[in-house]
Amino acid sequence: MRLLLLILLVGCGKAEAPVDGGPAVAGVGDEFEEDLGPREPLDDAPKTGPDGAYLDSHSSGEPRTRGAFEGGLRTGIWERLDPNGTVLVSGRFEAGKATGTWHWRWPDGSKQQQGDYVAGLASGAWFVWRADGSLFEEMTHAKGHPDGPWRIFHPGGQVAEVMTWRAGLQEGEQVDWSPSGARWAEGSFVRSKPVGTWTCFDRELPRTIPAPAKRMTPAEACGFPPVED
Repeated sequence: MRLLLLILLVGCGKAEAPVDGGPAVAGVGDEFEEDLGPREPLDDAPKTGPDGAYLDSHSSGEPRTRGAFEGGLRTGIWERLDPNGTVLVSGRFEAGKATGTWHWRWPDGSKQQQGDYVAGLASGAWFVWRADGSLFEEMTHAKGHPDGPWRIFHPGGQVAEVMTWRAGLQEGEQVDWSPSGARWAEGSFVRSKPVGTWTCFDRELPRTIPAPAKRMTPAEACGFPPVED
């Protein structure tokens, strides 16, 4: 399973885990428990401190994390930089909670992830990009949990997987496609548990299989290769 997620982001496709918060893409374990969604960004940086500017450094001396405290809590723009000065993570805190749009970047400065927080909880549309710049995943969150439609893409841009989440659990039908756009497989979930009969479209006539005992994509259950990360 994807951890995602970013984090986090395991199984239904693999995205490189982002640095310092965010989903690598969210998923749930084989026990089908509720997914907790993206953690708050920069969770390894101090959450409280004396009022004023904050700065810590890499072992080599270059700036690593910069931001500010007000009323003892993180406030304003915070950034995480690599030793070369590239901003890898950036976004705003209000009263110690992540808020608004946050950005994660690859070491070359290109987009890796983007998503919104409301009072420290992931909310709305989130996006994940591969290192080559192609869109890997579109996902939706509400109150910190995966909630709503999700789409995963092949490197060429073709939709690979379409699914729906409700309050941190996968629900309903998932449909998977090949890089050329041919329908590969479909199957259903109830509270993230595979259920019913799944269909594989790998021959002239579709074939059906029982839902697997462990959570996986329909394409994986039918023997098709995973989405390239």
